[in-house]
Amino acid sequence: MQPWFWAVTGAGERWGLGFFSRLQALGTSLPDWMLYNLPDALWLFACLSMIQGVWGFRWGREALAWGSLLVIGAMGSEALQAAGILEGTGDWGDVVGYGGAVVLMYWAFNLSTTRLYAYMFSS
Repeated sequence: MQPWFWAVTGAGERWGLGFFSRLQALGTSLPDWMLYNLPDALWLFACLSMIQGVWGFRWGREALAWGSLLVIGAMGSEALQAAGILEGTGDWGDVVGYGGAVVLMYWAFNLSTTRLYAYMFSS
């Protein structure tokens, strides 16, 4: 990796790994899906939120294309891991979490903002 990449992502990665290890220490009181699948679902939701923000919180052609590539890449990597083509565990709980992130994204940025805009601009 390039040095600038580590400069940009290193602090966040160190914080994230420390947070994850603290969560794992609570493993006896938290369900496995919360420790292993929820972080991946939140990652996808955050990336889709960023795509929404770049294109003005509207699902235009460009935002839909980038969002679709992101979702297909995330779910496809899990399927390829399950098939043994990519290295990894291929956890189907992650795929369910990704689906939940997409549904939450649709609700958060389409249904709720539509109602908010209707309320704000109805005189």
